[in-house]
Amino acid sequence: MKIEHFDKANIKAFVKDIDKAINEVCKEWGMNPTGLDRGSYSPKTFSSKIEFNISRPDLNPSIEPERFFGRRFKSGGRVFTIRNGNDFQFPGKLIGETERGKRYFLTVEQLLKMREL
Repeated sequence: MKIEHFDKANIKAFVKDIDKAINEVCKEWGMNPTGLDRGSYSPKTFSSKIEFNISRPDLNPSIEPERFFGRRFKSGGRVFTIRNGNDFQFPGKLIGETERGKRYFLTVEQLLKMREL
């Protein structure tokens, strides 16, 4: 697919493909990408930011979720403080609370892709 101008739809498809390629390369190099942010675009240009961090053995998906409680992670423009969410209704999910108090259910795998603060 060749892009002749940037718009919301083709940027979404492009970012999905580029994220897949970045994840493969990062796996080989032992890094965790945060993924491309939404960025900005005009019909002729698109710019975005991506951050990388070194894979950490303490952030292993097989480790119990309690190890994440109280830790802070950043993804895109949001900062999440991890709270206990591992209950009978949502097994395997943690609650990430933003600075504004909004809560999201997150998995350990999602936390692995975020940058720890």
